[in-house]
Amino acid sequence: HALDGYYGRRAARGEAEAPGFSREKISFAIVLSADGQPVDRIDLREMSGKKLVPRLLDVPAAEKRTVGIAPNLLWDKSAYVLGRTAGPGRRTAEEHAAFRERHLNLLADATDSGLVALRRFLEAWVPDRFDAPPFDAAMLDANVVFRLQGVAGFVHDSAAARQIVETRSATDGPRGICLVSGHDAPVQ
Repeated sequence: HALDGYYGRRAARGEAEAPGFSREKISFAIVLSADGQPVDRIDLREMSGKKLVPRLLDVPAAEKRTVGIAPNLLWDKSAYVLGRTAGPGRRTAEEHAAFRERHLNLLADATDSGLVALRRFLEAWVPDRFDAPPFDAAMLDANVVFRLQGVAGFVHDSAAARQIVETRSATDGPRGICLVSGHDAPVQ
């Protein structure tokens, strides 16, 4: 029980991921207007020696992928988010369709301005739009998150997005009593 409390304190200080989140390599943020139009992109990569490397960000936990198509929640690589990839991309259209469908269903009743902007973006997005600014080839095959124009944090960091992650984590899969916390929780 003390270990669970310790983890909670570390997560609150940003020293560990909150439950349902993981640290992933993120290269770009797409800035959306309130009506879902992409207005800018932010390069999140950092210099490491002489090259740019992705930044580690806490995002909703990555889906486990082997050969299936499994979109991540509120972030992913360009093939899923934008329907574009640097290579031939045999199944890019299917990956993008899965990302779009998952988020349109999940965000159908969203009222948070960032989540609404993301829904509107996905409703209107066509992969050919990638060829126009603010997008560029460096974004291909990179992991992407979203930011609402005029808001400091990322869409996945909002209270409403965190509530979605917590709710989904609490309802997915079989449940049992956690031997560490003593709470009823999903078996992982």
